[in-house]
Amino acid sequence: MSPKQKAIELRIKRAQFLLLNTHWPLAVIAEQVGYKDGFGLSKMCKKVLGVSPESLRNKAEQ
Repeated sequence: MSPKQKAIELRIKRAQFLLLNTHWPLAVIAEQVGYKDGFGLSKMCKKVLGVSPESLRNKAEQ
């Protein structure tokens, strides 16, 4: 795994934690983990986890 891939993985894991353990808006979480906006975070979540941030949060709340 390249350093860039490792950094992305760490950012997504942190975002996943925040999605599951806070009620912060996606834009705030994106900013906290180093993305410019929620769109960038959403795109990377789908690529890395195979699921959107919204779906991840909704499944956790059920």
